[in-house]
Amino acid sequence: MGQGDRNFQRGQHLAAVATGAVGLDDDGQIATYTVASGDTGYGIGDRLCIDYITLLAYNGKFAPPNEIQPGDVLILRP
Repeated sequence: MGQGDRNFQRGQHLAAVATGAVGLDDDGQIATYTVASGDTGYGIGDRLCIDYITLLAYNGKFAPPNEIQPGDVLILRP
């Protein structure tokens, strides 16, 4: 393991980190997420505490050719 990996035990993995911007509704609640380069459905779901399968299904992005792309604006609630 490299020096930066010393805090991780064997079998652990780094979760993908979602770095896109969130959009708020009129009540200040997170309502949308703009996909950034390198984001994954799992990473977005982990960051926003929402099941990534549900998130992708809400947005019709569940399977190719409809996968998420940088710049996509995802709706977080139906």
